[in-house]
Amino acid sequence: YILELSTYPEVAKNYSPDLRQNLKKASNHALAYKQVSYEKAIAMYYELYHHKTPHVHEDLFLRFKSLCKLLNENETMAILLLLRDGSRLYNMMNSTTNNGRKISANHFLLDKVMQEFCSKNLVFDFEGSDIPGIKSFYENFGAKLQPYTSVHFNRLPFPLNYLKK
Repeated sequence: YILELSTYPEVAKNYSPDLRQNLKKASNHALAYKQVSYEKAIAMYYELYHHKTPHVHEDLFLRFKSLCKLLNENETMAILLLLRDGSRLYNMMNSTTNNGRKISANHFLLDKVMQEFCSKNLVFDFEGSDIPGIKSFYENFGAKLQPYTSVHFNRLPFPLNYLKK
């Protein structure tokens, strides 16, 4: 059986009276249409129907699950952990795989972050780096160096205070 899907009204006008009655019955309940994981779909099917198909052994369900996993996987090329306080976004952790580096995935990722947050009146804090390549990468986005000051107190007694700076 196949069904040519054109528009919903076109498809629905060919529904049988029995189907229309069952849809009316279903509309009286709080049913929800949503995506679930392939694992849940396979597990529920196996639980409810495996006894009706004894020739389909459990290992075939496991192999099918492995196939679904393989087809469902998208390789993460770059990932970013941001923290926000008030008007500042902090680049806390930024990672790129070797494959991600080859295709400039981190450039893409940070550009998308800029697009998302640009109109929100925030400061993006790359958090800096002493590594020349990373420093240069941040500068590519137009980031400007903003040094921070630190104060150090040496409270060792004289003459030890001259030994440690």
